[in-house]
Amino acid sequence: MTRNSLFKILSVAAVLALLVVACGDDDDDDPTATSPSEGGAPTATRESSDGGGGGDGDPLIAMGEQLYSEQGCSGCHSVDGSDNVGPSWQGIYNSEEELEDGSTVTVDDAYIAESITDPGAKIVSGYQNIMPPYANFTDEQISAVTAYIASLAE
Repeated sequence: MTRNSLFKILSVAAVLALLVVACGDDDDDDPTATSPSEGGAPTATRESSDGGGGGDGDPLIAMGEQLYSEQGCSGCHSVDGSDNVGPSWQGIYNSEEELEDGSTVTVDDAYIAESITDPGAKIVSGYQNIMPPYANFTDEQISAVTAYIASLAE
């Protein structure tokens, strides 16, 4: 099997996984659950349970970690540096990333916000544009995901 064929299979599998997460997660019993289309922000302030970012009790980081788990981010982005369909979030905050067009970008608050709401705007070299846009994320949700990503750089 060629590398290109394998990448296409993995890409299709990732898209299917995102669809399952987006469409099949029925959290009627969880009042803090939300989806991108709802635009609401969960209010839970639990601390990190997987050793991911830590959070040290920071509610914004905890919310970002919760969104990472509940919105399907974990299906494509690792937090431990391992390869996945999308770039790992570990240590990526404030790093320079090469884009598919050969330019570079600093992974800062503005880049992360743009990548959440318009993921096709700037594609990291070596990855395909398969991430769905989360255009209905609130500013608080975007800040929470950004805080969680930043916490993984510490």
